[in-house]
Amino acid sequence: MDIFFTLLIKWQGESTDAVNACAVSPSGDSIVSASMDGTLKLWDMQTGEERMTLRGHTRVVCECAVSPSGDWIVSASMDGTLRIWDMQTGEERMMLLGDEHEVFSCAVNPSGDWIVSGSTDGTLKLWDAHTGRKLRTLRGHTGWVTGCAIAPSGRSLVSASIDATLRIWDLQTGEARMTLRGHEQKHWVNACAISPLEDWIVSASSDMTLKVWDTRTGKDQLTLRGHTGDVRKCAISPQGDCIVSASADKTVKVWDTRTGACLTTLVMEGAMNVCAFCPDGEHIIAGGASGIYRLRLVR
Repeated sequence: MDIFFTLLIKWQGESTDAVNACAVSPSGDSIVSASMDGTLKLWDMQTGEERMTLRGHTRVVCECAVSPSGDWIVSASMDGTLRIWDMQTGEERMMLLGDEHEVFSCAVNPSGDWIVSGSTDGTLKLWDAHTGRKLRTLRGHTGWVTGCAIAPSGRSLVSASIDATLRIWDLQTGEARMTLRGHEQKHWVNACAISPLEDWIVSASSDMTLKVWDTRTGKDQLTLRGHTGDVRKCAISPQGDCIVSASADKTVKVWDTRTGACLTTLVMEGAMNVCAFCPDGEHIIAGGASGIYRLRLVR
């Protein structure tokens, strides 16, 4: 498979020099970015124009996600709150309270009924997206929960932590079904993603590698080497055939999920903190110190 990048749009705004997270709307027409300055921004995918700025958090916004309906956004912040925003108006619909610690990660389940968050106390919390009520607390990690991803079926989730592990959780019981160990100790696992068929997971670590794990056995199937810095984010294509990674080494890489081979590398202007596939599987969003980029994969 031959793949290369074509840079289509580079966005720059008053806060894009410190983009921590990004999410693409289900329709693929909008992008949400989260920033070090405590704001979120909504961008037009085609024109690159900034539609609005969402203000309310009082500290760094670490993560954001868009609901499956595309009607609302959830954001997680070091101010200890999650906030739900109206996608059309930018108004804050709800603030989720009840976490006394910084909130580092968040995700929305496939039905849009509940939200999961990961905190610096090592717990994950499930929240009712309609009422804001806290439903359950998942305990097991011994360090900050830096990333979380919900399976397409909505029956399980995976979490990443600075304790160098990932955990797969059964959402029926609230118990950790499996703990995945393999990244170097004393290194953070920064991010994780679940494949469309839920048969494997990818993780990104500050040990400069990504790993692919079998969800049935918990075994490390592949180690993806090539980055020369902290790997800060990873995502899986909708088809499940590619992984994209963003790194502090100023590169974005695309990997073959079957062989683990690096298919292409794009050198950027600064450290890359985030990456995400668009719903069409042909475009990638990447962001970091130098801005937000919309990239096209040509196969």
